[in-house]
Formats: sequence, C-alpha cells, structure tokens
Amino acid sequence: MFQHHGADATRWYLLSATAPWQDKRFFDGAVRDTYGKFFSTLWNTFLFANQYAELDHWKPTLATLDRLHDIAKDAPLDRWLLSRLEATVADALEHGNKFHLHKATRAIEEFVVGDLSNWWVRRSRDRFWQDQDSADKQSAHATLWWALHSVCRLVAPFAPFMVEHIWEHVRLPEDPDSVHLARYPVPGERDEGLEGQMKTVRAICEDGRALRSRIGIPTRHPLEKATLIDLDFGPLNPIIQEELNVKSLNLGTLDDVADWHAVPMQKELGPRFKQHAPQAKAAIEALDGRKAMKTIQSGGKVAIDVAGETHLVDAEVMYFEDFRKDHWRYTSLGDFEKANDKRGIALWTERSQDLLDEAFAREVIRRVQDWRKELDLGIEETISLRLDGASRLAPFLELVKEECRLASLELGEVAEAEKEWEIDGSVVRCAIASTR
Repeated sequence: MFQHHGADATRWYLLSATAPWQDKRFFDGAVRDTYGKFFSTLWNTFLFANQYAELDHWKPTLATLDRLHDIAKDAPLDRWLLSRLEATVADALEHGNKFHLHKATRAIEEFVVGDLSNWWVRRSRDRFWQDQDSADKQSAHATLWWALHSVCRLVAPFAPFMVEHIWEHVRLPEDPDSVHLARYPVPGERDEGLEGQMKTVRAICEDGRALRSRIGIPTRHPLEKATLIDLDFGPLNPIIQEELNVKSLNLGTLDDVADWHAVPMQKELGPRFKQHAPQAKAAIEALDGRKAMKTIQSGGKVAIDVAGETHLVDAEVMYFEDFRKDHWRYTSLGDFEKANDKRGIALWTERSQDLLDEAFAREVIRRVQDWRKELDLGIEETISLRLDGASRLAPFLELVKEECRLASLELGEVAEAEKEWEIDGSVVRCAIASTR
C-alpha cells in the first residue's frame, strides 16, 4: 500500500474516512482515490504555482506577507480565497482540538479541492499570462503562495511527507527549514459577506452550465447575452459572465424573459364544479397567467366565470408554468414552487454567424491545446502551425495564437497533415511548421 500510493494517502484516508470511534473499510481502491482526489490535486496546484513563479522570477518576502491584504484589496476573488483560508484554519483548529480528526482533515480537503483548485486556480489561470508588473498578477501570485504556505502547515501533522517537499519551495528565508518546525496557522479576520456572495455566484454558474448542457451548447461556445434574475453581485458579476462565456450580462426580472400560463388541476375541479368542470378548466386556461399568478402569490383569489356564475379560485385548483420568450432559457436558483424564489439566470440561445465562427475557433483551440499536451511541450515553448480547411478562423487568428502559445499561424493548403479534425462539418488538417 505504501509503495503504490504512499504513506501520506494511507494516513489521510484512515483519518478522514470516518470518525475515530467508527469502523473503517480499508482497501486499496479507497487509498488510491484519496491520493487522486486530494494529494494529486495539491501537487498539481503546487506545480502550477511554482511553474509561473519561476517564469516570472517571482519570490515572496516578509513584505509580501505584511502587505498581503493590501495587495489583494482590488481582487475580489483573492479576498474571497483568503477569507475561505481563514475559515478553514478555524475549522481545522476547532475540530483538531476536539480530536475530531475526520472533520479537520475534511475541512482542509474541501478547501484545497473545492475552493483553491476547482474554483480559484481555474478562474485565475489567465491572470498569470498578464504583464509581469500588473497589480492583478502580483495579487494572484501572493494569494496562491500564501494559500500553499498555509496548507502545508495545516496538512503537516496528518500527512507529513509531500508537504515537506512543497515547503522547501514556498517557505520564506525566515521560516524554519522543516514545515514540522513551523507554527500551526491561527485564524484571522474573515469576510463572511463575500464568502456568502461567492457561494451564490458559484451556484448560479453551476446552474448556468447545467442549463447549457440541457440545451446542447457547450460552455466554450460563446453566447450573446445572459440576464441575472433578481440578483446582482456587483464586482463579482464579471465572474459569472466569464464562467458562462456570454458577451454581456444584464440585470432583470423573470418578466423580462418569461411569461406564465395557468394550468388547471383537473382532479380538484371535478369535486368542486361537477358537470361544469370542463368550463372551469377552459376559464382557468384563459386567464392572464402573469396577472393571476401575482394575485395568488400575494394571497388573493382570481375570479372565473363558470356557467354564468362567478367563482373565486386560488392555488388549490391551479398552478403556473412558465414559457420562454423568444430564445430565452431560464433556470431557477431557488425552489420557486415552495418559496416563490425567482432568482436565477437566463441565457439567450440564438447565435449569430459571428458567434458560430467563434465557437469553431474555440473548438480548434481545444484540439491544439490537447495536441500540445500529447507533444509534451513546456508552457514557455511555442510552435508554428499551418491549418487547412479553417478559413472561418480568419477573424480569430490572434485569439488562437494567444490561447495556444503559437509563434505563428497560417491558413492554407497542408500537403502532409500531422493531425486531422472534423469540426462543425469541416475537416481541418494541421501541420507543425516549427517548434521553439
């Protein structure tokens, strides 16, 4: 077990799987999954940080630590991560002091996998391509360094080996040589308001990606616009716009993207209206859905005419369904039926030819990036490509060059293709002109 998966993964699984007083199922697959989920993620995050720090010749100092929150003041994503780090430190200390080691290790793992890797690193990759002297890039470097510096000290008592190696690269000259001689972190000030906002932002993004999946438009394909329904996150709105890959993000209400119609509950109509149930059904269906819904949601009743008599009805005999205006598709953040929570996101799904061409470019980018991985090219290595069958790329040559780290990109005939891809009905043939 130690030879295949390491002592760190074995220890972490035994500590995090269940409470100390409960039985444990111990088997090879469980330890392997622990390594893959937590330690592989931690290691890859460290490699990412170390790679860009070396490229930029970036090194932290005591001044970096002293000015950390000042450096990150204009970067909401960084301030959020630092706040989540403080929350994790507090949880790890609280649970560790109670010998609830399963809760302590799970809190650390949730931070590393869910907050640091799956959200912060993924949202920040492009920031490391900015000019070296930009304030935003310096904030990203400092935030990631401090997160890894703190995680090493958090993990050390539970899994001592990998973090000892990482510590050699993240410690300050004033720090002890070994992470096991460093002070365990103590919690500092949090921004719980920002944490709550980001939690909702992540939920909206998850719902938006799920909506894209349902309508069959991948997230890498741009859309013209989206509307936040009864929500506004201020400086965090651009995160949603980028995450859902829309050209513009607007604020609005559900009335802007959907209309409503009343649906009769036929099982309830029979006992109440007897032989006139069909007329009641038709009267309910003829209602102004939006107006009737607002009346009932405010506690009122709606009048319908059945066989010459006026009846007052409410949600006991009907419910409401939305139908989308034009090309809007909407998904709700909350439980609309129970809580009258309309908050959510709406996507405009009609795509112009320009957007379809950009989607084509994004598909080419994805395939070239995969090819770079196959060639095992370093992040600083550039290649020159020639593409045949990709005339739609003409307006996006600079985008493809930047995203794929290309020295040059030419469109034209390729005599001997090294790669051939079918994209949106076109066959794209590709050859490398040179590597450097």
